[in-house]
Amino acid sequence: HFAKALQFKPGFAEARHKTQRLEVLHRLALGLTATLGRQEVFNAVARAAIELFGDVGCSLWLLEQQTDELTLVADEGLRFPALRETRTMKVGQGLMGSVVAERRPIVLGDIQTRSHNQALSQAEGFRAAMAVPLLFGERCFGGLSVRRRSMEPFRADDVDLLTALAGHAAITIEQARLYEDLIR
Repeated sequence: HFAKALQFKPGFAEARHKTQRLEVLHRLALGLTATLGRQEVFNAVARAAIELFGDVGCSLWLLEQQTDELTLVADEGLRFPALRETRTMKVGQGLMGSVVAERRPIVLGDIQTRSHNQALSQAEGFRAAMAVPLLFGERCFGGLSVRRRSMEPFRADDVDLLTALAGHAAITIEQARLYEDLIR
């Protein structure tokens, strides 16, 4: 009876949901650590975001330090990938470029009228977006974005969760780079 009574307490469902998301993040972080190939890591990070946020599109962009250019390295959850027009961009350009330039998360409301890839956003039905930088210490490796098909806005705890995933991703990307350097 006690467990049943708890289920009807205000906030119980939300606390349970947060706990489930943290458990998923922990499991995914452990899985990322075991992955060594860079492309495997990129794809695993994007799929992890989909597992955490549901019916979303997720893009991972890697920063080339010498050219200050971002390159799309993983793009998951798309129904119409051929509509993506942008695969590279300069730091400071668009949502992802701004996130990397400012090294801070950005959350946007209706992206169908303001995004670079309007045709893709409209075809996919993307309405809201959030993006976070991939930071490890003082280094920025790129950024991670999630686009939602519903009008439900991303909340602060969503940004925190994506930021945590991006932190794990940055560490894993650096480990994969060091491993590849060692092999070479």
